[in-house]
Amino acid sequence: MKRSFLVAVLAALAVVAVAPAATAAPADDTQVGLEGRGVLSAGGAGHVEVSGAGRVRLTLAGDVTIVDHAGDARIWVRGVPAAAATALTLEDFRGVVRVVGSDFTVEADGRIVLRAAGTGSALLAGHGWFWVRHCGPGGWSDAGVPVAYPA
Repeated sequence: MKRSFLVAVLAALAVVAVAPAATAAPADDTQVGLEGRGVLSAGGAGHVEVSGAGRVRLTLAGDVTIVDHAGDARIWVRGVPAAAATALTLEDFRGVVRVVGSDFTVEADGRIVLRAAGTGSALLAGHGWFWVRHCGPGGWSDAGVPVAYPA
């Protein structure tokens, strides 16, 4: 379990290292604003909420709920397209979930590594790290850390 989590974290960092550039300026200690294409990477244990437009990739050991507010989201579970639905919940899930759409919310509890690109915001509660290109790293808190990545 620990080894696979470490491999997932390293893989996420490798993907982010080659992500397109974006310009950014920290708004304060808990929120980061981006201009251009926003990219957020995070990993840890706890609760994550991501809302926005674009794409999200989660490597997860835990529970996840995806709500498609616009009705156009495409969802893949372990690489297989999921049936069209406006909401999907997976309990005690281990694997990768991907979402692409214009208005969706993803909530997850457990051990999580995520990468989000597009326009949106995330709430990270628990223990872990986050990284926004050109803004650097930050840490989660038990109270929750809000992070914005607008395009």
